[in-house]
Amino acid sequence: MHFELESAVGFALHYFVIGGFNETVRGYWLAAISVVVIGAPVGAMICAKLSRTIIVRTVLVLISIEVFSTLLIIPLRPALVWTSISATAGFLIHVLRHVS
Repeated sequence: MHFELESAVGFALHYFVIGGFNETVRGYWLAAISVVVIGAPVGAMICAKLSRTIIVRTVLVLISIEVFSTLLIIPLRPALVWTSISATAGFLIHVLRHVS
C-alpha cells in the first residue's frame, strides 16, 4: 500500500506541479499499460507454480542478457565494460551459491 501511495503522489506532483507529460512520455506510458495489466497477473500465476530456484535462475538469466546486450549496444570504455562484466559475474556467483 505504501508504494501505491508514493506512486499516486508522484504522479499528481508531476502532473499538477511540474506541468504534465509530453507526448513521448505519454506514448511510452500508454504502451506500458497493456504490458503491466496483462503481464503482471500472468507472471504472478506462472511464478506461483514454479519453485523458488527456477524463478531465481530465470531472473539471473534475464539480468545477464540485459547486461550483455547493453554492453554490446552502448559504446563504453573498456575499463567500464570489464567492471560491469566482473560485477555481474560476482553477483551471479554470489546469488547462485545461496539459492537452495
